[in-house]
Amino acid sequence: MLSRLVEGAMSIPIFKEHAMIRFDELLSKANILADSTDKNKILYGIAQIANEKMAEAIRKVTMAKGHNPSQYNLLVYGGAGGLHACALADILNISTIIIPYTAGIFSATGIGIAPIENIYIKQINLPLSQSILSLPSRIRELYATHRSKDHALVSKKFT
Repeated sequence: MLSRLVEGAMSIPIFKEHAMIRFDELLSKANILADSTDKNKILYGIAQIANEKMAEAIRKVTMAKGHNPSQYNLLVYGGAGGLHACALADILNISTIIIPYTAGIFSATGIGIAPIENIYIKQINLPLSQSILSLPSRIRELYATHRSKDHALVSKKFT
């Protein structure tokens, strides 16, 4: 919709008209009346917000480790990484962008080789002094409940 993709050049079908219909539905739900110029401004605004949020995440991680992102190269990955690279580099004042040949499958490869992890959380709305004695049994219960679910999930995925 922002003319960043060439419809016939993609390996998967891209239907701009379907996206526009869905976008019009979303605008209607939000009670926004917009002509084509306004729609483009809205879309560019959404893209800018996405870029700012990604830049904020990069800053947060690098600055927490005492590094200034502008002193590094920007390694771009993921299917849409190349679409955001220049805007992110501008926001972060990064002068060099690296886009690997396999950038589009980099994230998928990582997901494919990453270990399966589960995090179990249970909220206990009691003061610590009142709940401390029951913690071991609560932890065993939480583990037992989720362990059986995890086993079923892994069995479904890999069998």
